[in-house]
Parts: sequence; C-alpha cells; structure tokens
Amino acid sequence: MTREEIIAEYGALLSEHGQWWVMESGLVAPGESNYYIPREDVARTRGAERASEWVAHVSEKTWCRPKDLIEAIRAAISAYDLASKIDWAETRRQLLWDAYVACCAEEAERQIGRLGAGVHSMSDLSKAWDLGERLAGEYWSPSREWKAEPFA
Repeated sequence: MTREEIIAEYGALLSEHGQWWVMESGLVAPGESNYYIPREDVARTRGAERASEWVAHVSEKTWCRPKDLIEAIRAAISAYDLASKIDWAETRRQLLWDAYVACCAEEAERQIGRLGAGVHSMSDLSKAWDLGERLAGEYWSPSREWKAEPFA
C-alpha cells in the first residue's frame, strides 16, 4: 500500500516511529506485514504482570523491531489520551526472557543436531524449546531476576 492508501484507510498520520505509524484509528506497520492494532486496543495488557499485550505478541514476529513498537505504543497512548496500566519494566523483563529462552532453544537445537538426532520435526523443535526453557531457568528465577550471568 502507498502512503496515501494507508492514510485513506486508517485516517490521519499522527507520528512515525521506525516501522510503526501512529494513525488516527490505531497503529500500523506498513510494508510486507501491514500489521494493524486498533486504537481501542493499544494499551491492552497481559496477565497480572500488566506487560504490554502487543509488545509480547508482535515481538515474536520476525519482521518486528520491538524498540519501534514500544515507542509507537507510548506515543499512541499519549496521542489518544488513553489511561494506560502497562508496566514497562515488566514488559522489558518479558522481552528479555523471551529473547533469552529463544537463544537457549537455538543452542538446544544445535546440541540435538550434534547428537545426530537433527531437528526435523515439530516434536524436535518442541524438545529444543523445552530444553531452552530449562537452560534459561538455570540462570533466571521465577521472579525473573538473574541468578547468575548466563553464558559466562
């Protein structure tokens, strides 16, 4: 979609934050993804921790740059004058945890491959992810505080 088509569909462009645009009707990541977050859902949180639902969800996409998304959500909350209950410290901790587990899962995939099993199925990937979580758990407590320096 062109810039003009995006404005026609989502309303006025209020601000740009890297790959995310704050539009009159919500957030848009124009381009291949053309991802849209409606205005009324921008400040949605996940669980008792009050982490941003969108940062947790969209950051899993390979195309997403979390820093841009966080800046856009903050700008949108301000522009839309929304009452936000997002706990940004918890959002950051969850992003770090997810990234760390993903790194451990990648290492687990390599270890499985070295053992000759290879990673050829969803079951293998699931095993790698589970092992990644266990490895991550050795360094990260349930309260999400570092117990030891990982990969030291």
